[in-house]
Amino acid sequence: MFILFCVNTLIQIFTDSENILTQSSPHTGLLWALETLAWSPEYLSQSALLLASLARLDPGGKLSNRPLGSLREIFLIWHPCTTADLEQRLVVLDTVRRREPFVAWDLMVKLLPGSHNMAFPTAKPRHRNWLAEEETHVPFVEISRVITDIVLRLLEDVGVDGARWGDLIRLLDDLPKPEFDVVTDRLLRINPDSFNEPDRSLIWEALRHLLSKHLQLPDAKWTLPTAAIERLRQCYERFEPENPIQKRNWLFSNRCSFPEGGASRGRERDNIIDQARIKAVEELFDEGGLQMLIDLVCQAEDAYLVGVALGKSRISDGQEGSFLKQMLGSTEPARSIAAFGFLFGCTSIKGQEWLRSLRSSKFWEEWTSKQRADYYVSLPFDEITWDALDAEGDEIHRRYWLEVGINGRGDLEPKDCERIVSKLTEYGRIETAVDFMALYRRKLCNCPNLVAAVLENAIEGKNSGKVNWGSLGYGVGELLNLLEASKKIDKPQLAKFEWYFLPLLKDHLRPPKILHEELAENPEFFMEVLKLLYPAEGDAPSESTKEMRIRAQFAFDLFQSWRRPPGVNEDGSVNPVKLRFWVDKVRKLAQSSDLGVTADGQIGQLLANYPVGTDSAWPQEALRDLLEKLISDDIENGIVIGIYNNSRVTIRSTRETGTQERDIVERYASFARIMRDRWPRTARLMKKISSSYESDAKREEKNAELNEDMGRYSQ
Repeated sequence: MFILFCVNTLIQIFTDSENILTQSSPHTGLLWALETLAWSPEYLSQSALLLASLARLDPGGKLSNRPLGSLREIFLIWHPCTTADLEQRLVVLDTVRRREPFVAWDLMVKLLPGSHNMAFPTAKPRHRNWLAEEETHVPFVEISRVITDIVLRLLEDVGVDGARWGDLIRLLDDLPKPEFDVVTDRLLRINPDSFNEPDRSLIWEALRHLLSKHLQLPDAKWTLPTAAIERLRQCYERFEPENPIQKRNWLFSNRCSFPEGGASRGRERDNIIDQARIKAVEELFDEGGLQMLIDLVCQAEDAYLVGVALGKSRISDGQEGSFLKQMLGSTEPARSIAAFGFLFGCTSIKGQEWLRSLRSSKFWEEWTSKQRADYYVSLPFDEITWDALDAEGDEIHRRYWLEVGINGRGDLEPKDCERIVSKLTEYGRIETAVDFMALYRRKLCNCPNLVAAVLENAIEGKNSGKVNWGSLGYGVGELLNLLEASKKIDKPQLAKFEWYFLPLLKDHLRPPKILHEELAENPEFFMEVLKLLYPAEGDAPSESTKEMRIRAQFAFDLFQSWRRPPGVNEDGSVNPVKLRFWVDKVRKLAQSSDLGVTADGQIGQLLANYPVGTDSAWPQEALRDLLEKLISDDIENGIVIGIYNNSRVTIRSTRETGTQERDIVERYASFARIMRDRWPRTARLMKKISSSYESDAKREEKNAELNEDMGRYSQ
């Protein structure tokens, strides 16, 4: 139990924490301490074993500082971060191999040379003389010897583990020729039958990737010489799987590493791979019939590519009915996808007329509703298909509109777009309908009522849990722009849409304009939103429901996005009468709702967005006049909070003093001097803001002094 407790405690130190600018984790301090100890030959073994234990327990995280990385830097061949000599380092490495074999394997793989290897210094001792007086240079002879020793150790530990052999094979093109020959000699001598089928396949795949990489770029400086490539090819042929499907299923991948393609590029290479796939399905059919092709479909990475190759092959002429019967409409995704690929492959050879002619074929009547619906899905997404579909039964019609893909369907006519939106809505695909309308919004400019109806459906679907708003994303903002531009949807309905879709508009360039206008024009609406966010003053706290929390979040987001206060026109001019009326009305309503202090604070935060005056001092004269008449500490405190909230995050060096704050101090002090004779209370508020930033400036100056002292100490 004690050991388990210790292990759990160690794992906890890898917990990441982050703020807006940085990430941290408690484990980094432990790594630096062990890295420091590793500089001493006396403590190298202990620190290495502890780091290896941490590497075994490490759950991973966002920080790049990991125990295995520390081990790599300590033992790195050409840049060791320890004063222990080579012999001791190898002895300690062998100790790690015995105690932590899995970590040791990963470490040795990372120690070998690579094309883009870099070294980073580890933590160094400050109070011990464990460092050499001068930086030592590692001679090439020593580097060469260590590479040889590590490769021999890897070959001792690799066994018949296919994943480990894959690690070794991926290192081959960075190894010196002697070590390259040692590894490939072992591959040429070892019996492939000593591996189980999965491990053998891993070795074969790693060799294929390496061959493909070097055969594609024969003129590159880093390409292996012809003799080395020939050795790799011999290894590759030895480890070819005996299973006929495993020999070929690698072809059916979108990341196909194709060694036989040579130095071909682009469309030429695609055609070569295409022909190889066709040849593969024909060979499998000759060897095991249609059943072997079905097995390939189930095992391939991309079953669609199997279907395409089959559709383009000679097999399709006699087996189309049997294949489609077993694949089309299947509940197994791989089979269904292969059927779509088969129809595409056949159509690319035989044309669209062949695809349409299937409806009059002998096996059409045998197909289920699901198979017929999937067939229609494979047809062109156009009016001809939909008209033919209308002649089918309701079940086929329903299945089609539930399953057909929509986006990227070419240049559709406005009437087609209306038809698609109506069908998607009819069958409950609201998210898809919204995304489609946003994509084709220019075609739907003349049907705002249809767009509004779909958005109403989205609101109803969200309320019933049937619609995921996270999938609506960008499209909603674009559709609201469309509705507003149409001038055919009244403001109350637009305001309703903005309210319900408010969380989505936060990430869109379109703010909730109608709601903002309503807030600025209608004090009653402002109070409704405020009540969602704050309880009445003096009320006892009550347990909030999920619905209450959601509404409060909406209210908070709306206030946060509101930047143009009452009385400020679009051109930036100010209407003092409207400002005074709005503030007086809100305060009166707030008092009757026991929210007087809360409302004053919120009003103040909003007024912090007011423009500057004609004398270039902030705030504008109308707001100064209002503050002089109101004599409200709560509103003025709200203004101070609003100014702070409107400040952006600053970036500064660790030694920078409070220069930025000093600029703000002087700015508001100058405002106070301008206003002190005509607006004394507002001038007092400016002095208060200036004094607040004065405190911030002193704090930053103190921090800069501390940082400078710490820097001196560390030197």
